[in-house]
Amino acid sequence: MSRIFSLLLIVVLVDNGSCSDTITQQVIVTTVGISENMFSSVKIYPNPTQGNIHIDFGITSNVPITMSLFSMTGQLIQSKTFSKTLESANIDISSLTSGVYSIRLSTDTDQKYFKIFKAE
Repeated sequence: MSRIFSLLLIVVLVDNGSCSDTITQQVIVTTVGISENMFSSVKIYPNPTQGNIHIDFGITSNVPITMSLFSMTGQLIQSKTFSKTLESANIDISSLTSGVYSIRLSTDTDQKYFKIFKAE
């Protein structure tokens, strides 16, 4: 995610105390790279699991969070949107076959994927 910041830089030059000059320049800084998103503190456990998984969001979100569960072939298995004030959630995956699954947590501006392992 890139962000743009505008700074006003003011430099005052003084020469032996007798002469001075002031330079004012607006500087625009663009940061480029991956920033930590709101899901950086999420914990999903137990992993592996035989049934229920617990999602600890680590924050109280001010926006709804959507959880999407995918098979490793990309098939959407389950999707659920959580309220804005939810700090944690439980998801029952006991009916799924054993294997590797992917959970995507997303808002309008952020998303993060997690791998979970369903054991017999």
